[in-house]
Amino acid sequence: MVRDLEEKHGPSSECRICGGAMDALHDFSSFKRVTSDCRPWPAGGALAVCSNCGTVLKPTDLKWTEETKNIYSGYSIYSQSNGVETAIFEMNAGAPSLRSEKIVDFLTEVHKLPTSGRLLDVGCGNGAFLRAFAKRASGWSLAGTELSETNKQQIENIPGVERLYCTPPSDVPGVFDVISLIHVIEHIPDPSDFLVSLYSKLNQSGALLVELPNHEENPFDLLIADHCNHFTPATLEYFFLRNGIKPLAVRSDWISKEITAFASGDRETATTELSSGASNAGGRIARSISWLKSVRSAAMDLSARNPIGFFGASIGASWLFGELDGAVSFFVDEDPNRFGKSHLGKKIYSPESVPAGSTVFIPLPEKIAARIRERLGDGSVEYVTPPAF
Repeated sequence: MVRDLEEKHGPSSECRICGGAMDALHDFSSFKRVTSDCRPWPAGGALAVCSNCGTVLKPTDLKWTEETKNIYSGYSIYSQSNGVETAIFEMNAGAPSLRSEKIVDFLTEVHKLPTSGRLLDVGCGNGAFLRAFAKRASGWSLAGTELSETNKQQIENIPGVERLYCTPPSDVPGVFDVISLIHVIEHIPDPSDFLVSLYSKLNQSGALLVELPNHEENPFDLLIADHCNHFTPATLEYFFLRNGIKPLAVRSDWISKEITAFASGDRETATTELSSGASNAGGRIARSISWLKSVRSAAMDLSARNPIGFFGASIGASWLFGELDGAVSFFVDEDPNRFGKSHLGKKIYSPESVPAGSTVFIPLPEKIAARIRERLGDGSVEYVTPPAF
């Protein structure tokens, strides 16, 4: 795979993070993909890694732009749970909590919130983070931005929300003490300009809060068609510094498979350093692509022998559903908000209600999958983990 990356790359394009040369991974186009709202998507995507800073990017060309418009035109956030946000699970216990509440925990740990202030949640979806923040900071005035007014009423009914703005964040009136970007940066074709423009809306003593996928821990992120920027903690920190932003905390241990970051509103103290993520970035991304191929092969081989279910009605399972052309009998999920519902036309079982004698494949990173099998695999259901990474 490393040789493939070195010898098969096409003409280099320019990295939109640092301006370095990009090496394309041509074998990536063979994968079917998935949307960020967990719908199967056709093959044909492109992926590249910067030889200078190590950031992994998709080209935001006309094809990507048109595909993304199509994805967003039919977007249905958290459809598996009727709009309730994704639950997250502790590594050892399997006890669910809401992602937004966990992110608010992080913010209050690293930043002393005054009793009153103003927060802007960019790309606020159906208001999950605004709702969680409002419970902790009742004296704050809140605002959100989104591409459409689909969820306008439920967002503006959240206590403390002044308005949903369907404009670029830079056009929202006034300045803010906290600006949050919860799973936003990975969607933005011009992330540097976007980030810098936000700082005109942030008080110097304010804080920028960012949550996004960590592709190094979760290679399934690479398969999300509408994600064009794929970061690790090291490349995200470099991205901040290059844009004159001082990262005060960049954590990969707060929420599994994700990066939780906090940056200062003071832009004068930042310096630019070369990302430590650049070292052998090509080899690491080639390893991730190779692992995804092995996961696909394992699921196909298993389904050819027995009817199977997939654990988790989210990104990995939705991608494999497409790769197997829907040859999946059911989904299993530990999120109580999904029990008894359906995903992609298949029933979602709780672990306790899976039919006896079933085989369930766990399309999650290796360590997480192994813990799930340890918790759930002692009964009459066979849980199968993916190949070693």
